[in-house]
Amino acid sequence: MQSMVLISGGVPEPERPRDALARVRALRANPPGLAGTEPERHAVFGAALEQFEQLLGAAELSGPASAPLPLFYALSQAGRAIAAARLRDPQRWDYTGHGLSGRKSYASTIGDARVTTQASKRNNDAFQVVSDASGSPLFPAETSLRLGELWASLPGLVVQDGLGAGHPRALGVHGDAGANHGLTSFYEDLPDVESAEAWVSSQLQPYPHARGGVAQVKREYNRVEVYFRWPDARVEDLAERDWSNDRYFYLRPAVVAAQPPPSILMTWWAILFAFSQLARYEPARWTAAINPDTSVLTVPIEEGLRTAKRSLPRLVYHGITGSWG
Repeated sequence: MQSMVLISGGVPEPERPRDALARVRALRANPPGLAGTEPERHAVFGAALEQFEQLLGAAELSGPASAPLPLFYALSQAGRAIAAARLRDPQRWDYTGHGLSGRKSYASTIGDARVTTQASKRNNDAFQVVSDASGSPLFPAETSLRLGELWASLPGLVVQDGLGAGHPRALGVHGDAGANHGLTSFYEDLPDVESAEAWVSSQLQPYPHARGGVAQVKREYNRVEVYFRWPDARVEDLAERDWSNDRYFYLRPAVVAAQPPPSILMTWWAILFAFSQLARYEPARWTAAINPDTSVLTVPIEEGLRTAKRSLPRLVYHGITGSWG
């Protein structure tokens, strides 16, 4: 399948990470949701966010050889705050266990590595609970998620052979919050086909929320503009934001059998879990993967880790409050 490249407009620079982290910190004095009404949740909320902030600070001081460890555990602790604020089930919000496995399935190529969802007796593992609390799609036990597909599904990451290349990318859509329509444009050379509509339909197959939403296809030379309209849904119900203060949304491809993918927050969770496992248990393989003298994955991984450090405070704030602020 040909890749599709968004060209209609750039991505505005998001707020500074320090400002986003300050917004998360400010929540602790007056926690939202159930963390503001139940003392036990309130205590966990504050302690978890303190650990999130300190671990994120440790990640800022760490190079790529070790950064996945504090990054993943920072997000894991932030997940406790998300669950304390938003998950109503009193038996599940204070979770135990990762809910993911992968150490024995890491392939020679990092992008082919998989993480697998696990079952727990009380259905209270971290990945399931935080997905539930934050509104990310849920996956049954023993669902296998390929790292390269997860990587490619995130907006703005650099893909490379061995990590995301050849997989569908996040597709940028311009639209207004609360609206039921949006527009995306491609500058990819259009193949010699009779029907631009049929070509667009085939290109959009990996995007569960795109199907049934195409209202118009306009073709001009090698440019194709696709107008979406979803009569019964808003743009933000089907496409995700990654930044906090603009009108830019992303349709994201399926990573499991035509199902909607994990949210951007939970996709980072799975990726950082896999990276942290590699860095911790297979340090020789991990350091080889980020060796700039021998590995083409060095730059994509380094840039991805920088993106994670920059984005997590914003994503955590949204996970706790359901709002971009």
